[in-house]
Amino acid sequence: MNRISHILITAILVAAAWMPASAQLLTEEQLRSEKVYTSTAEADKQAEKVRILDLSNQNLTSAGNLDKYTNLQVLYLQGNRLTQLPESVYKLKNLEQIYADNNQIALVWDEIKDMPNLRVLTLGSNEISAIPDGVMRIEKLQYLDLSDNNIVQVPANIMSLQNLLELDLSNNSISRLPEEISMLYNLNVLLLSGNKISALPQSIDKLSHLSVLSLDDNPLGKVPLQICGMITLRTLSMNKCGLTQFPPQLCNLVNLRTLILSNNNIGGGQNPIPPQIGKLLYLENLSLNNNPGIRALPEAMQELLNLTSIGLDGCSIQMLPSWVQSDKILNY
Repeated sequence: MNRISHILITAILVAAAWMPASAQLLTEEQLRSEKVYTSTAEADKQAEKVRILDLSNQNLTSAGNLDKYTNLQVLYLQGNRLTQLPESVYKLKNLEQIYADNNQIALVWDEIKDMPNLRVLTLGSNEISAIPDGVMRIEKLQYLDLSDNNIVQVPANIMSLQNLLELDLSNNSISRLPEEISMLYNLNVLLLSGNKISALPQSIDKLSHLSVLSLDDNPLGKVPLQICGMITLRTLSMNKCGLTQFPPQLCNLVNLRTLILSNNNIGGGQNPIPPQIGKLLYLENLSLNNNPGIRALPEAMQELLNLTSIGLDGCSIQMLPSWVQSDKILNY
């Protein structure tokens, strides 16, 4: 999981804390004061009291019988040698968070759909080749991490995850996205870096709550114009996407705080950066590193009073304009 993911998981759980807890479930604030059990031997002594169980990085090939921990809400299984989620996990009806990154998991049973309180599921860096159908039917799921697997296709029924806030599909082998992904109306973060995507769904601009979109290292070739109407975006990253132009329409994203366009082929003409960039008044970070066709910065960038850093390493700018403050330049 990356830093963005950690931040959003925290936000998800804090936001959920205001909701009235059932007689069995503790709020996130209450969980912070709960004991974290780090072995089943320790946990077995008072199974009914176990709310948080951390079995990460123990070289496990099996987690044993976990359904005795009937009040378990958080389960850490990262960094083991599991080939599937333990069968007993699916019986834990109070479980809200499962962290099972960095295993060898290839199988997730359909029974996962019957876990009524599951909100966070991380299965990054495993051996999953298709998004499990059961996962697509977890009603309360808010955070799903399937990064660094072998997934080649995103099924249309992903639209069923109507409570999803963050979806991480980075570093798979996905070549296209279904139009139905645009029906995840509550999605806030979409991470798609390191795939084989050459075009985005035409309707992706219907993701009206999206604030973070990462498309790094995909063969897009150009900025998809449909994202230029997604005015809720605050972070857009298109590093290493084979871009040759910086379209003026990109400057319609007036709420952007971070724009990353490094390691592309942006150039052509005397001023490949359009003067409309002056509309991005909230922009704080701009990365243009390793675009040798960029030879100048437009005067309109003087309007970007909130800009705190500019990456220009690998550009062909011979002399910086006098209005550029040197302390804003990264790797120039």
